[in-house]
Amino acid sequence: MPMFNFDGRSVHFAERGEGAPLVLVHASAPVGHALWFKVASLLEGEFRLVMPDLLAFGDSDDWTDASPLGHDIQGALLNELIDARVGQPVHLVGHSYGGASAIAAALQAENGGEKVFHGSGGMIPLRAAQ
Repeated sequence: MPMFNFDGRSVHFAERGEGAPLVLVHASAPVGHALWFKVASLLEGEFRLVMPDLLAFGDSDDWTDASPLGHDIQGALLNELIDARVGQPVHLVGHSYGGASAIAAALQAENGGEKVFHGSGGMIPLRAAQ
């Protein structure tokens, strides 16, 4: 499984398909990106799917800092992944925890107008929006 370095931590992601890039961001499930496998099988014929394991999920490194792991950090991770490995324009789809992290990524993005966001972020406060 491919990986990249984010702030000294290993972040793993899966890729499938070809076409316009679609980043699928998982909910707070220990299995990380594997949460998307059934959906991915339906979309991989039309999109290049990129499914990261957010920090502390799946095969990515754990969060060991004393400060809390917030959506602002996960959003920065998503933007770095997109800038370094995916490219623009990109569609972001996040479910629950992943939706809130995707919203944080869209709010942080320098070129946010090039990104399309769809998601269900729930009722999670975002420090990135302050």
